[in-house]
Formats: sequence, C-alpha cells, structure tokens
Amino acid sequence: GLREILARPARDERERELQRLNDRVFLASRLLRRDPRGLRSWRDWQRRSGELSRALNLTDNEEFVPESFSLALVEEVRAQRRLPTLFESVRLPRSPLRWPVEGGIGLPYLVGEPATDTPSLVPTRTPGTNEVTFAAKTIAVRVPFSHEFDEDSIVAAEDYVRRQIAKSLTDGLEAALLNGDTSSPHMDGVVSATNDVRRTFDGLRRLARRPTVPTETDASTFGQSSWLGARRALGVYGLDPAELVCIIGVKAYYRLLGDATNWGDFQTLDKIGPRAVNLTGEVGALYGVPVVVSSYVPETCAGTALDDGTGTDSLFLLANRRCFGLATQVGPTIETVWDAEALQFKVIGYQRVDFQPWFNPTTERAVSVGYGVSVS
Repeated sequence: GLREILARPARDERERELQRLNDRVFLASRLLRRDPRGLRSWRDWQRRSGELSRALNLTDNEEFVPESFSLALVEEVRAQRRLPTLFESVRLPRSPLRWPVEGGIGLPYLVGEPATDTPSLVPTRTPGTNEVTFAAKTIAVRVPFSHEFDEDSIVAAEDYVRRQIAKSLTDGLEAALLNGDTSSPHMDGVVSATNDVRRTFDGLRRLARRPTVPTETDASTFGQSSWLGARRALGVYGLDPAELVCIIGVKAYYRLLGDATNWGDFQTLDKIGPRAVNLTGEVGALYGVPVVVSSYVPETCAGTALDDGTGTDSLFLLANRRCFGLATQVGPTIETVWDAEALQFKVIGYQRVDFQPWFNPTTERAVSVGYGVSVS
C-alpha cells in the first residue's frame, strides 16, 4: 500500500515521485498550519498520486492524507554518502547496546596416534570473547522558514531544503568519522566549540593515536614509499588490499595525479577496469587498495598529524574497513516545529549514530596516518 511505500526507501522512480509529492504537501500543511486538503496543491496530489497508485497497484490511495515525511531523506543521504558506506553497518534497537565480538580459536595442536585404550584427549582452545558498547549520539541541523512564506514558495523550496539537510547530515558524519575526538581538549586546535560535530565520537585519526606507539608515519616525501610505510604500520591488518581503503584529501589527490614519477603505480578507475565491487567515492587504486577522496581530510596541519589551522600540510589515512562498525539507532529524520517567539517555522534534520572499533584500539593497529604532505 501507499503507507508502506512512504515508510521505506523507494525502489524505483515512480515510488520516489510519490514520496516527493507526499513530502511537499505535508511540509506545506505544517508550515502554513492548514489541513492538507485545504491546500492548492491538494488536487495535484490527488491526481498524480492516483495515477501512480494505479500504476503500482496500490489499494489505499483514496483515503490517504499526507501526515508525515516519507523516507526520501534516507534515500538522499544514502546517495551522498562516501565514507559511511565503507564500514560495517550496525542497527541499534536501543542505546547503549553491548555487542559481543568473538575472536579466533588459534592454531590446532599436533595429536599423536592413539596407542592405548585411554588415549589423551585432544587439547581444547576457547575462542577469545570481547564486547563493544555502542552509545548513539545525536547530530542535527536546523533550517528556519519565514512565516511569510506562501504555499508556492514552500513547494519550490522543499526539494532544496531536503537536499541541504541531507548534505549537512552526510558531511557532518564524514567529518566525525575522520576527525572525531571525544577528549578535551580536542586533538585539533581548530576544534573549540563544545557542540562541534567532530566531538561526536573518536574517529579514525584519533584511533590511530590510541596505541602506545601511534600509527603515524612521516610522509613529507610524498610518494609510494611513504604510502607503503603507512601500510606497513598496520601489520597483519594491512595485508589484504580488499579490506583496506586509503582516504586522501582533495589537494593531496591532485598532487598525486600530477606526479607520475613518485606515483607511477596509481591506477585511475578507467585503468582498473570492471571488478566485483567499486567503493562509493573511489577514484582509483594503489596496489589493489581503493583510494577515496574526502574534502574533510585536514589541509592546514603544520608538520604533524594534528590540525592546528596554521600550516599547509595535509595527510592520508589507511584503514582496515572490516575492523570498524558504524551503528545507527535513528536514521536521517526530518521534523517541523513552529517557534511563535521568533515567528519562524523550523525544519530539523537529525540522526543518532556511533562509531566503534571491533578491537582493543590501545593494542591493535587497524588504521594508519601518513602526515606532512605539503599542499601549499
């Protein structure tokens, strides 16, 4: 039925159009504080939704009145995501949630041939167990609307507002995944506000500093040799290129492209050819390791792996994607409220997420940073 389509991500273009129509009518009704059936766009909703419902063989269109946003925002966020799609996805039914993690059982034993009626038992090994606690945090953004907006203005703005909220939530999560740090003060001097999204959880760069000897490699001589040094720091976690991803900043990526001498083995997508999986945002590969570009990789470091905002250096990261979990308790959601004191309508987008390693970050090395990459 129609309610089912609005409550899940769209599967084709007709379902997407239904969701967009629903969201436009609902947003206009909330911001104008009027019953949807009293809007000028109501007839258009009835006509077009009726056509689409008949094409999709839906049964509940006649009595349906838009009363909430569809999951079109979820679709929009998924389409824009790059880094969040790289890691294991976890759905949280509640928060906090303890997630059991089971280790390996180790190597087998050599067992001799039985020579008596009471041979020795085969030695046992017990799998190592651990648990990871996910505690979801809320990241949110608010977009104000003037109370003087009319219906035509609201309908015209609906797509734009949804796209901007989706972009804000996606970019915020990406910034936290790379640069998150829950300690105080934050590792980066450029982060001072207590509500900065980069304080949501410990991101990859912070986790690279958790071992006794941080997995940070001087990459001031920016080339394949320094890249291999950063990969070597991962040890066993850096062996399988299918499990790895290299995340690089925009300026460093362009420097890489223009330096065939030091990056001769880098392959762009047209040279890689078809393969089973191409990661979202992937621009190429080095020794089989996918390379993804992010505009949230710091570019104002000063000779270290920390961003003080005064330098002209960037960095890159190498991470084993299988070693981290990105948990979601509440997916991208939109709410609208009326603020009488400000004479404004406010559209709020939010989600509840957490990011954790599956291992003990103080002893294991599954993420490495190469710093000192000049991008001046």
